[in-house]
Amino acid sequence: MDFLTDPNVVWGFQDESAQRISTRTARLWSIGKPVRRINSDRVNANIFGFYAVRGSSVAYFPEHSKAPDMCSFLDAVREANGDRKIVMILDNGPIHHTKNVGEHAKEPGIEPIFLPPYSPQFNPIELIWKSIKRTVSGMFILERCHLIDVVKECFIQDRKSRFCRYIIRPSDPLSRHRWRFAACIGMRTASASRPAPRSLAR
Repeated sequence: MDFLTDPNVVWGFQDESAQRISTRTARLWSIGKPVRRINSDRVNANIFGFYAVRGSSVAYFPEHSKAPDMCSFLDAVREANGDRKIVMILDNGPIHHTKNVGEHAKEPGIEPIFLPPYSPQFNPIELIWKSIKRTVSGMFILERCHLIDVVKECFIQDRKSRFCRYIIRPSDPLSRHRWRFAACIGMRTASASRPAPRSLAR
C-alpha cells in the first residue's frame, strides 16, 4: 500500500523525549556576565509523541518510558485516529523492538516502519523536541504539571509550524524531501511520474 498518497491511511513519525525544567539551551548576546534565575530541581516529564503528517497527532505523558507505556501510547494514537490504518515511522529504540510492543501494535492495526540506524535527520519530530527545549529553557517552571502543560502546548503549536511542513509536504508527492524520505525507507512513491533526482537514483 502506498501510504504516502492514500488519503485513507494515517501516517506520521514517532519518538520519545524527556523534557526537564533545568534545560538550558537558549543563547543570547550580552554585555558583561548575565545573571539568570533558573530552577535546578530534577523535575522532568517523559513524552511520547506522534507527529501525524496525515491524521491526528498525539502527545502522551507516561510516568516511565518502558514497553507497557509504549503499548498505552499506541492505544492513545489509535483512539485519536479512529478505525483507519496507521503507519508509524520510528527509530530503532529498544522498546520499539520488544515482543510486547510488536504484538500490541498489530491489535490496533498500527504498522511500524523503522528508520535506518542513527538517522534522526529523517525524523522531523526531532525538530519539535528541539523547539520545545528552547522554549522551556527560557521559562521558570516549578512543578511537573506546569511543565507538562507547556510541553503539550508547544507540541501542538510546533506540529502546525512551518518548518515541520517543510520537511514533508503532503500536498507535493514529487518534492525532493519526499524522494529523500522514500529512498530512506526503501520505497518509492507509486504516483510519481518522473524519475528521482540523480543523487537518489538507483
